[in-house]
Amino acid sequence: MKSGRRFGILRKVCAVAVASVLAAGCLTACGSSKNAGPLTLDQIKENGKLTVATEAAYEPFEYMDGDKIIGYNADLFAKICDDLGVELDYIDLPFQGILAGLEAKKYDVVGATLGVTAERAGKYTMTYPIQNGTTVFVKRKGDDSIKSIEDMSGKRMFSAV
Repeated sequence: MKSGRRFGILRKVCAVAVASVLAAGCLTACGSSKNAGPLTLDQIKENGKLTVATEAAYEPFEYMDGDKIIGYNADLFAKICDDLGVELDYIDLPFQGILAGLEAKKYDVVGATLGVTAERAGKYTMTYPIQNGTTVFVKRKGDDSIKSIEDMSGKRMFSAV
């Protein structure tokens, strides 16, 4: 089976799974605020639009092509909104403030690649993870200054995501 066809089948299966979540009465991409309560299908349809916030910088899930957000999550939200007959308002924001904006009700859901932590799971309604992520530290060969996690204190770091 060609990889393009496999991706298409996977996308359809995921769209059905997300649609099932919607049918159950709540919508979450990566999270909606538990304080605000999950959106219902009726509320989404009444609004006529679903506003989704993301940081479009994590291929293949969400990234920019010119001024358009594309990728796996963008395809899922487009399909969901098509099925519901509502407009998709997809917003690209810096990740640092994305959850605070959700709590402030600036948008309906966060549709970004977001690690599930105990703290986040306690505050937000989240979907099941669709990918496992691992955090690793890499150092230069021969660098003996880092032998334990404690040795990381005070070191400059960068993310290569």
